Amino acid sequence: MAATAHLDDHHGHSEGLHHQFEDIDQQNESYLVGMWTFLVTEVMFFGALFFVYTLYRSMYQMDFYLAHEALDVFQGGFNTVVLLISSWTMAVAVRHAQLHAAGHHDPKIANRERKAVLANLGVTLVCACIFLVVKFFEYQAKFTHHLYPGPNFGSHPDYLHGATPNHAQIF
Repeated sequence: MAATAHLDDHHGHSEGLHHQFEDIDQQNESYLVGMWTFLVTEVMFFGALFFVYTLYRSMYQMDFYLAHEALDVFQGGFNTVVLLISSWTMAVAVRHAQLHAAGHHDPKIANRERKAVLANLGVTLVCACIFLVVKFFEYQAKFTHHLYPGPNFGSHPDYLHGATPNHAQIF
């Protein structure tokens, strides 16, 4: 009788079993299939991306060399640090949200966890804005020097010497 009451609390399912599954084995199998599907699609996508990059890098070595001279190492490094901080603050926010959801009986602890979630999400949002501002200035410089694919692709004569824009005219 106690088992029936326990099942009634979870709408006819055992504890930990989501409503769309018949049993825990089916639920666990769906987790495995979902994770492997995700991993396979990521490998296919990024494998193709890295293959095309390697192919183009070998076909247009001089253009890649000339293009890397147009990159701003400071902006790239700064944006990398901003992205790392943003990832860390988001992970900390998730952890505080998990602690808050764990259901602390002490309202002070629950309130502290809620404030920590909001503070970390705020820092993550600020990092996102900083990232976009840096990208704006980075892309503005690229457009000023006509470093984008399309029929008007070409560089300022003093900017990239020897670049051949023919393969970049894809639009």
